[in-house]
Amino acid sequence: MPRWPGGAADGDTVVKIDSDTALLSGGWVREMKHNGLALHAAGYRVPRNPSERSAYGNCYALSGRAAMMAAEALECAAIPPLAPEDLTICRAVMDVCGRERVRLDEPWTPLNRAGRWSWWNWDSRTANPEDYARSYDVVSVGNPRPPHVPKNARREVMRALCDARLNLNSQSIEPCQTET
Repeated sequence: MPRWPGGAADGDTVVKIDSDTALLSGGWVREMKHNGLALHAAGYRVPRNPSERSAYGNCYALSGRAAMMAAEALECAAIPPLAPEDLTICRAVMDVCGRERVRLDEPWTPLNRAGRWSWWNWDSRTANPEDYARSYDVVSVGNPRPPHVPKNARREVMRALCDARLNLNSQSIEPCQTET
C-alpha cells in the first residue's frame, strides 16, 4: 500500500483542496506553519457531542510531519470502506499530534461573521466575486447547487473568484482582516 502523502518532509506543508473550492488567500497556511500547527481547516462542533470538533474536507492543510504521522497511524487502523477522508484524517492528526496543535475555524455564518471560510451563495442575486475575494480565504462552489443552476456555473464562478483575487493582488489591496 503506497504511503500518503508521497514523500512529505517534516518542514513541508501539504494542502488538500477539492476541485470545486477556491483557495483565495494562503495567509492561513503561512500562519499555520508559523504557529507550529499540525492541521488547519474549517471546522464545526459535532451536534451529538458539542465538546468535540471536526473538519470540513473541502480544503485543509497539514504539516509534513503531521501528514507522515497520520499516514503511519492510518496504515495500521481499521478504517471502514466508506469512512469520510476529512473526518478520518482530522481525527488521526488530533490523536497523533494532540488537539492543541489543530486549529478548526468556524466558517462564515450569520452568527459568525468573522469566518474566513465560506460557500458560494447560489440563492443570492447579489453574490459578488469581488466581495467574496476580499472577504474570504477559502470559498467552495460545490454542494448544494440548486437544480436550476447549470453545472458549468461552478467553473464560471471559480474563474470569477480567482480573477477577482488576482485583481485585488494587482491593486495591492489586502483582503479585509477580521478579529478572531
